[in-house]
Amino acid sequence: METDPEVFWQEELQRFLPDPAGALEEAFGYVCCPICQVLVDVPWDFFRFLPGRWSEEPDLRAMVTRAGGFCNHHVWRLMGMQSLVVIARVFVDVLDELVVREPQDLEVCPVCRLEEMATERLLGELTAHLRIEENRERFVRLFGLCYPHWLALLRRDLPAPLREFLIQAQDASTERLGEHLRGFLEKDTLELKGTRTREENRAPRHAVLKAAGNQEI
Repeated sequence: METDPEVFWQEELQRFLPDPAGALEEAFGYVCCPICQVLVDVPWDFFRFLPGRWSEEPDLRAMVTRAGGFCNHHVWRLMGMQSLVVIARVFVDVLDELVVREPQDLEVCPVCRLEEMATERLLGELTAHLRIEENRERFVRLFGLCYPHWLALLRRDLPAPLREFLIQAQDASTERLGEHLRGFLEKDTLELKGTRTREENRAPRHAVLKAAGNQEI
């Protein structure tokens, strides 16, 4: 009997994000968007375990082949992680499905779907986390969110005081990063490069992380 797709995806989410609150708490220790930091591990673990699962889990094979494989980004992520033998085993089944399925019947990339589900779960955890005053005080001192995840959070139904706090905290973290970035540029001379602070030297990379999120998601 074929597994219900909703049950399958909830089990996948539990497999790759078993403790969203704990993962988010750990991510606060990194200088980047905490949602991005947690999501880095989701596709990595999915593709790491894929070879063994492919031969043993027909439901997984069905979900991947039904989608015509993966999106461009995740196909190349798979290529960078696994051997050509693994690629061949996966895509011999994917191509067989592509021959018989109408293009409009193909489903969304399975890893994209898993990331979207994980993102929603993490945004919910973050909202609950920031209802506590102590956590809000800590959050103010951190990197904040990348703007893609920030906009996703604002689309949620948030209490007015929490929404106001988040806007103020995000603006403050962005302004602080802008100051570090300007300091980096102002010291772009042979004489002053050695006087850049640690934050100023990291500012260009952090500005990219702030504006666009982690490249691995």
